[in-house]
Formats: sequence, C-alpha cells, structure tokens
Amino acid sequence: MARPLLTWGFADRASSVQGVSTSRDGSLLFIESESKETMEVHFVPTTSAADRPRIVRPREYGVKYDVESHAPSRTLFLTSNVHGKRNRALYRASLEAPSDWQPVTLPATGEQILPHSMERSLDDVMVFHDFLACSGRAGGFTKIWICPLDARTGAPTADAKAMTFEEEACEVHIASHRLFDTQGKLRVAYTSMITPDSLLEFEVASGASAPPKLLKQRPAPNFDGSKYRTMQLSVTARDGEKVPVTLLWRPDALDIRDAAATSSAKPGPAPLHLYGYGAYGICIDPGFAAETLPNLPLVDRGVVLALAHVRGGGEMGHHNWYETQGKYLAKRNTFFDFVDCAKALVAEGIATPGLLSCEGRSAGGLLVGNVVNDAPDLFRAALAGVPFVDLMVSMCDPTIPLTTEEWEEWGNPNDERYHQYMLSYSPIQQVRRGVTYPSMLLVSGLNDP
Repeated sequence: MARPLLTWGFADRASSVQGVSTSRDGSLLFIESESKETMEVHFVPTTSAADRPRIVRPREYGVKYDVESHAPSRTLFLTSNVHGKRNRALYRASLEAPSDWQPVTLPATGEQILPHSMERSLDDVMVFHDFLACSGRAGGFTKIWICPLDARTGAPTADAKAMTFEEEACEVHIASHRLFDTQGKLRVAYTSMITPDSLLEFEVASGASAPPKLLKQRPAPNFDGSKYRTMQLSVTARDGEKVPVTLLWRPDALDIRDAAATSSAKPGPAPLHLYGYGAYGICIDPGFAAETLPNLPLVDRGVVLALAHVRGGGEMGHHNWYETQGKYLAKRNTFFDFVDCAKALVAEGIATPGLLSCEGRSAGGLLVGNVVNDAPDLFRAALAGVPFVDLMVSMCDPTIPLTTEEWEEWGNPNDERYHQYMLSYSPIQQVRRGVTYPSMLLVSGLNDP
C-alpha cells in the first residue's frame, strides 16, 4: 500500500521550505528554510516522520548555520556565525536540546576544536561514525579539517588537523559520501591548475598529512601536467591589504632557465593574461577545467595566466573579503585590487609592460570596465563577457526581475549614498574623451540590456 503524503505545520507561517534532506546517519530528516540574511532548520526522526518537526534554532537576522547528525551519541554538530563569529565556529548540541549550542572541546583538556578565527573561515561540517570533516578556507585556499570522534559519545579524541596536499595552490572539497560508517576513510575531490579533477581517498587514522590513494581522475587527453608550473603570490594593495594571485605558466614555452629549476620559481618577464571576478562573495579557485583548459592555448605559447583573487570574492574569508570590504560602499576595492595586482606583477618582473591583457565576465565585466577606465594604459587588450557596464540604468529599473535583489549587492540607488557611489564607478558614465583605450572584445547575449 502506498504511504500517505506527509504534511507538516510550522509555528512560523512565514517559513518556506527550500530544502529537505536526510542526515548521513539516516536518523533525521532536515527541513531547511533560508534567505540571504536568515535561515532555520527543523528536523524529524525518520523512524517517526509523521511527528511535528522540531526546530534547531529559530531564525535570527544575520545568523546562518549548517547542521549534521551523529546518531550513536544523539548529537548534532553545527558550524555557525552566531554571536558575531563571522568566520564561523564548530558547535554541538543534543537532540533533546537542539538550540543549546556548546563549543566542541577535548574532554581531557577542555581545549576548543575549530574555534572562531580571523585567519580561517568554516563552511560545512560532515559527520561520520568515528570522525568529522569540516570544510572552509585559509590563506586564500579551500581547506578540510579532520577530527577523530569517539564513536559512542561523539566526543573528539584529538585536535582537528588540516589536510595537506603536495600542491599548495589547489582546490579541495569533501566528496559525496552515502555511507555513515566509511571504515575510517574520507574521499576528497581535488583539482589544481595542473591537475585534472581527481577523487582521492584518505585513511583518517593515519593522519591528515598521509599520502592519499587516487581512485579516479577525469581524462585530459594530450595534457601533461609536468610541463607546467603553478604557484600563488601575495600582492600588497594600495591600502596595505594582501591580495592573493595564482599563476600558471609553462617554463619551456617561456624559455626562462631559472623558472624551470623548481616549482616555486617565478616566471620571467612574459606576456600575461589577468582574470578576475570579485562579486557576490564567489571565489575563483585554481581549478583545472574552468580556469586552465580555456587558456591552455595561450599558456602553451608563452603567456602567463594569472587569477587575481580580489575583494568582493570570498577567498580570504566571506566576511572580511566580501561583506565588509567588497560590496556596497566598499565596492571600488575590487577594481583597485585588480589594478594593483597587474602593476605588482610588472614590478616583480613577471609580466612584460605593454603585453598585459585582462578578462572578466558579467560582474567581472563591471570589473574590466572600471579597470580600463581607471588605468587605460596598463593593458594592451581587454575581454569582457556579457559585461555589466550600464550599472545605473539597470539598478534604477525595479521592473527588471533581479534588480531589487541586486540592491543587496551594490546598494539601492534610491538612497543618495549608494546612488552617488555607484555613479562614481558605473563604467558607461566614466568613459573619457581623448583617451586611448585597450583593444577590447565585448561579447553580449541576445537579450542583454
């Protein structure tokens, strides 16, 4: 006989269910409702799914959290920015008191596991039978921290350790896991600008730094990663902030003898193509498929590819890099960072003056429009894909479906502060007469205002 369709009633009638999922241990059904600034999660035991859902924590403006379950200990593990911990910290709560969050600590010493830090930001937590894995960012790169757990009590048995990889400039994520008890193994999705998408498996008990087992790698015909070099530099912006830049080059194509000596050597003066985005808190990580493949023809001909991880993205922490320094009345930091990165690469002898090009798409096109207005002599060529360059016209027209939502990114032009600030950098309004601009390729959509 078919099971009846279940419906639930909520105390908060304003809640709208946006996601339903089962915990990895199979014990709970999570029901999530979320907006840009608020969220809340309810749960129902899968053994009694007709019960009234219980709330983990009522919605509170500005508070976000992610939650997972450890069934043997009847424990919830969470990461959250509650109490102003903008980069998030790790918490635990019991099923009996899900709103009573406590820091995760070592029983023997009381030392807190993965506390809030300005040097690290946490994202999701994934809980297994005898360990947990937490994803986040540090030093501009994605990171994974592993913490062993007592399978019965859910208490940590050792401090959390960051996983290390042979390549520093890489992108890592916890891979999909259908099992709760993985027999002490963790699978990780791994890629870099010289390594195709790979699935790695780690033995957790052997330590976070133990060599992984390669399970699978996406085929990349005719690609030999040993011919390329990649690294990350730190550029000092005009206000003193450190901005990461990731480089990819081919030493034999550049014909620079010292660059071929070690993987850490910098490329010599060469043509350079600089890519940037810097909006919505989105990170441009050094991956293979999206960042490397489209640019290999350039790299093979001696061009250095550079990714500028400018403010407006989230590479150096969502709150610091985006919320406080990369949106609203701080948006121009995005453009200043990009120009400062280009100038620094020339000053470091990596890029050749007069042989620089830049590229950005959509909100990255807004970046390109500002860069060529602010520093028209810096670049020889500019590529703008579906560029968002008529900022004021778009933001002042609330009949465009996405406009009012975009006011939470750039500002509401009906407020004089935001109106004047956006007008100061809207690319169309900043075009100057008598200025020689770079050669530009602009690609638009069929219905692109």
